[in-house]
Amino acid sequence: MTEPPAEAPPAEPPRYEPPRHEPPAQPPVYEIRVRGVLGRRWSPWFEGLDVSTGEPGQSVIMGPVLDQSALHGLLAKIRDLGLPLISVRVVDGTPR
Repeated sequence: MTEPPAEAPPAEPPRYEPPRHEPPAQPPVYEIRVRGVLGRRWSPWFEGLDVSTGEPGQSVIMGPVLDQSALHGLLAKIRDLGLPLISVRVVDGTPR
């Protein structure tokens, strides 16, 4: 008598590979609005982002932000100045 053919060993289940996140070609441009008036001279302190006045009593800090860590660093600087945060949003286009 012959033996039944041996079964092939089970194939290994596919391995999970997390999605690869390529850095964007251009970092996103953020617009951060705060209550309080900051002059353009604050631009170097905010990593070279554009600092301008918005509506009366408000300032707008706008420009490309490399990643979430850099964004948190900017928000910490705003907090340290005691400026109330009005909004943070990603905008299309380039800094003014």
